[in-house]
Amino acid sequence: MVAPVRNNKGFSLVELMIALVILQISLLGLLSGLVNSIAVNLNNELRNTTIRITNQTAEAIHSLDFNDNEVTAGTHYRDPYSSSQNLKGFPQTVQDIRGGFQQNYNISWAVTDPGTELKQVLITVQYTNPRGENLSNNAVIYKHRAL
Repeated sequence: MVAPVRNNKGFSLVELMIALVILQISLLGLLSGLVNSIAVNLNNELRNTTIRITNQTAEAIHSLDFNDNEVTAGTHYRDPYSSSQNLKGFPQTVQDIRGGFQQNYNISWAVTDPGTELKQVLITVQYTNPRGENLSNNAVIYKHRAL
């Protein structure tokens, strides 16, 4: 009797299922890395926007007259509905970040008068990131009467 010829060159169903499980596990690992990189990228954009707002606030304060009411001693807050602050060049409190996502920022500055010719200004920009953490950026600038 002649033995039947078997052709075992293809994949069996079990081998195919094992290959699919291995592929799914590796894709889940890659997906986790992708989600993490998107979150890190968004946090970096929020931080960069905070730094930009701090710079814009410093530039607006430097452009003001030494005796302007925005640089009198005390703590001042950015009012988004204040037409005088808008005209003075202060940045908006709501910023477009990416893809229609908007972030609210609280902008404040505390002015102290260490002398008659100099004012120290502490600028603080605060925001809450998507994870609910309260973060801030601070900068200290000096405004001289002659500048």
